[in-house]
Amino acid sequence: LMIAILMVVSCPPVLGYATSCTLCGVVYGVFKGWFVAAIGSIIGAAVTFLLYRFLLRDFAERLLQSNKKFKAFNRTLEYDGLFLLFLIRLCPLPFSVSNAALSAISSVSFKNFILASIMASPKIFSYTFSGAELEAIGENTSASSKFIHVMYIVLNIIITLSVAYYIYQRTMKRIAELE
Repeated sequence: LMIAILMVVSCPPVLGYATSCTLCGVVYGVFKGWFVAAIGSIIGAAVTFLLYRFLLRDFAERLLQSNKKFKAFNRTLEYDGLFLLFLIRLCPLPFSVSNAALSAISSVSFKNFILASIMASPKIFSYTFSGAELEAIGENTSASSKFIHVMYIVLNIIITLSVAYYIYQRTMKRIAELE
């Protein structure tokens, strides 16, 4: 069920990707939750890519032509390919929107899109870890134990945002260099 939900929320305009990944952590724990969320995310990304690349091609091309950043991404990805695609998949962009946007970029092959999605899937640990910690808070534990779990969540958020900011800045710098 969670894999199916993640497949659906991987396609715009549906929302709920982060919540679904966090719920995987609540239900299955950190590692099993990551596995379930990663499978659903990758299958959902693949379906979205194919849907937007082939069935909604006109919409995707209009999206690409109407935005200078997408045009720059297209040129940049022609040069840097898989590595930059991987960095973009790590960036803090809405998952469903990035799936559709990347499918509109003609220089992004299906193979590289899936490889980059698989390579970036460890970022899902952040969601499943938070979910597992929320589950631990909900159990009958002492106040000090709940405080520690809340601190783990806060620390996880700080680390995740810091890494996301760094990757975003590095990706934008690389795009600017190649333009």
